[in-house]
Amino acid sequence: MKYHLAVVEGPHDASFFGVLLRELGFDKVEAVADVDPFWGGLIPRVFPTGNRLEHVVRYPDMYTRSGADARSVAVSVAGGDSRLLSELRAALEILDVTLMSGVCIVADADDQNAPHRFAQLLGGLTALNTSHGPGGKEGGAAGVPGFPLALPSAAGHIAAGLPKVGIYVLPDNAQPGTLDDILVACAASSLPSLHGPAIALVAAVNSNGTAGDPVLKPLRKPSGPLKATAGIIGNLLYPGSATSASVERGPWLQSATGHEIGLSSLRSFIASWLA
Repeated sequence: MKYHLAVVEGPHDASFFGVLLRELGFDKVEAVADVDPFWGGLIPRVFPTGNRLEHVVRYPDMYTRSGADARSVAVSVAGGDSRLLSELRAALEILDVTLMSGVCIVADADDQNAPHRFAQLLGGLTALNTSHGPGGKEGGAAGVPGFPLALPSAAGHIAAGLPKVGIYVLPDNAQPGTLDDILVACAASSLPSLHGPAIALVAAVNSNGTAGDPVLKPLRKPSGPLKATAGIIGNLLYPGSATSASVERGPWLQSATGHEIGLSSLRSFIASWLA
């Protein structure tokens, strides 16, 4: 069995990563008893796990592929862009890094360009190799020996080594944006009856609002319209469900052409990371 760890920003990032893993023959692990013992330390045994009274017990999504090229993948949700490196560090401090075949981070570019976001994350990985942590908000213990992580040369590239290491910056390692860029583009291909009305609704709400309306401030952020559009489509598919559940269960990719922004490059990244 070969072991791979992916750290992503949010729950719907994890769901989409899982959808692409299932395209490659992976099955999601549904029972604690079926979790490979290698990942046992990542399953919380006490709740709450910290000082905050969270409503949800957080643990990685697990996927396995059996056969001659057996693989086990854990997809860990950091809970935000500022926690990607600390989540990775915490997992690697529990796991035996020398037994892992792959590690990757999947992050949103947001309103930055992808090379800038990649440089930030690469700096964090470099710090992990030095002292188990970059310090600051990301934490880390100065003077503690670091991890043996290879450093990728650019966003979307995989650095050879044990483990292989990659950083993917959504949507396509080039442009600003998030996973929602990919989702909405896929919905245009696979869910046209929902895509058009959702786009129109978001545009109408935005145009009908007054300038400076605080209620519309989140919508008017650079990624706001696409996030809202993806959320609307997800709720039309499965009313009352979170976007992550809709992404996991819904037909977002059933008629995708592969030419949607970021889809082909993310598929290629995951395949190379697992190869």
